[in-house]
Parts: sequence; C-alpha cells; structure tokens
Amino acid sequence: TAYLGRLLERLIEAAGGAVPENFGVGCLGFVVVLALLLAFWLLLRLWLRRSKKGPAPVELAPASAAPALPPGADWESELEGRLVRGEVHAALEALWWWLAGRLGAPAAQASWTTRELVERAGRRDLRRLVTPLDRLIYGAGQPTAGEVRGLFDTFRAALPAEPSR
Repeated sequence: TAYLGRLLERLIEAAGGAVPENFGVGCLGFVVVLALLLAFWLLLRLWLRRSKKGPAPVELAPASAAPALPPGADWESELEGRLVRGEVHAALEALWWWLAGRLGAPAAQASWTTRELVERAGRRDLRRLVTPLDRLIYGAGQPTAGEVRGLFDTFRAALPAEPSR
C-alpha cells in the first residue's frame, strides 16, 4: 500500500500537481472503504438470491417398515424382477430392504441410510461392505443393473442366510 501511495504521488508530481502530505493515508483509507462496500454489496446480493429461491421441497419417505409387497413375494425375487424390467433405482430399494431382512432388522425405517441400518442392527463390522450401496443410492452417477447385481452377489456371499446376533 505504501508503494501504491508513492506511485500515485510520483504520477501526480509528473503531471505537475502538488501532492498533500497525507495523500498516501487518504488513498489507503479510500481503498479500504471501497473494498468494504464491495464486500457488503456482494454479500447482500448473495443473501437476496438465496432468500428468493427458498428451500427446495423435499419429498420424505414415510418412516415406516418395508413397503408392502404382494403376498408371498420376497425382496430377492422383487430385486430380480425390478432388474429384469430395467428399474435400477427401484432395484436398489429392493436390495436395501433385502439387506435389512438379512441383517434381522425388522424395525428398519425407509429414512435410514445403509450405514445407519448396519449400526442399528449391531453389525458395525459391515460398514465397509455396505458403503457402495449408499454410493449407488445417493451418489451423483447413474447406477447400472450390473452394479446392482454385482453388489447383491457380494452381499449374498458375505452374509449368512439367517441373520446372526
């Protein structure tokens, strides 16, 4: 800032004008006030832009047990059927509920993440195993049927047929 003050003094002297003694301090004060006004203006614009949009509506799944399936149906066959029909996101839901059943979590809630599911089922040891399911459900990418089927095969191989406590 001292450099800029001296530079401005030299420019004014070169132009033939007289430079007051406190010219550098005045310039510094002007620059600080200008920077504060600019920051205030930017923050005000950001705040106004956010307040106009308002929060996005969020569709909440009912906090209940597994969605109803036709009588006699099970989540494994439901998963397979959804994959055959190309309903990849619905197949992820079926895989999640299959996992909840395999972990012996009958009170599972639709609002839980897979990580919450394994923790509440007392199977923290499975967190690494189930992390890819949350990535497919909540990630930005589009999951494929092959990814869902591969994850299902991994879960089926790693988890016993009867839930263990």
